Amino acid sequence: MQSKPFKSWLSRPIATPPTVVAPTNTALPVLVVSGLRDFDDGSRWLQTTAPISHGSSGGPLVLANGTIAGVTTLTRKDAQNLNFAIPVSVVRKFLSSEFRSRDIAEGASILSHETDAFVAMVVDMTHRHARIESQAGVLLDKAGQEMREGHYDQAIALAQKSDKSLPEKYKYLATYVLGRSNSRLAVKATADFNARYGANDHAIAAQRYLLQTTKLNPDFSPGLAWLVKHLSWTGNWPDALIESDALVKLMPRCAEALQLRAACYAELDRPSSARSDLQAAIELDPLDAYSHFDLAGVLTDSGNYAEAIASYKAALDLKYPAEFVHLRMGIAYRKAGEFDKAIAECEQARAIGMPTFFCDREIAKCRRQER
Repeated sequence: MQSKPFKSWLSRPIATPPTVVAPTNTALPVLVVSGLRDFDDGSRWLQTTAPISHGSSGGPLVLANGTIAGVTTLTRKDAQNLNFAIPVSVVRKFLSSEFRSRDIAEGASILSHETDAFVAMVVDMTHRHARIESQAGVLLDKAGQEMREGHYDQAIALAQKSDKSLPEKYKYLATYVLGRSNSRLAVKATADFNARYGANDHAIAAQRYLLQTTKLNPDFSPGLAWLVKHLSWTGNWPDALIESDALVKLMPRCAEALQLRAACYAELDRPSSARSDLQAAIELDPLDAYSHFDLAGVLTDSGNYAEAIASYKAALDLKYPAEFVHLRMGIAYRKAGEFDKAIAECEQARAIGMPTFFCDREIAKCRRQER
């Protein structure tokens, strides 16, 4: 955490921190705001000696002259008289921003669950555990960073090193890094060597670690999500559906969870269930191009060609890779009997980078069916 010189709520630098009073105290003791703190996540807080008791967060932090300096928010239980409030300037900015009502559960995010888990682990390990265990937490956090940046070999090495000293309650994060990193390396090996995904050591290791992750912490949604992806890439759709169903039950208002289950339904020839999940995902995140593209595929397979074409156009507007959209839209037009439009879409796909073989094959089908 980095300290900066205190500035007033009117953005004027001041030489001495002002005294403040807690409005709920009848004795009105003299208290101080000791600094303006910037945290690594970009948030900014007023640090104050004004005590914040349980249940009183959300109240005003008031100056002796009656001016509100901020909103009391949190206190550090493992430190003496270390309390924080949101500056009133931040509150004003929030209140003046555009308002959009939404369901309280809308926007549930697997990524935010992962981020929150690592942050909580680092904070807890830094303040509550012995030095050796704290170092293990730092190593594991670094492993997570390397994994997110695509440095999977480094992530695996760091996670294996950290696992030896980790408290039991955080071992699921180590196995998660090991499982996800091995899964990505298995995908890379498949692309490099034109091999089947499940037929390499990384894929075998990925399944072992991801299963261990879900056993250690069945409520950790990223572990479930990556297990679903891994199982689908191995072609084990029945088991992928079981795990994706558990994921949706854990996060029923998460668009990505619904997408993953929809893919399983589609592969297992359950188009109505796939369609329902994708429509729900689009309702939660209408700007996600992948949900529109996947829904278009389900609609095409179900014979709803007009709706499919509309969904493909929505995916195109939302910047889904255009060569894939044009080719798949050409297939939908062909199945609908609109051969001229089908040929035009396939030619467009070829012109912007889709391999000629796929485009020419679809055009040839159109020519044969026209006769």
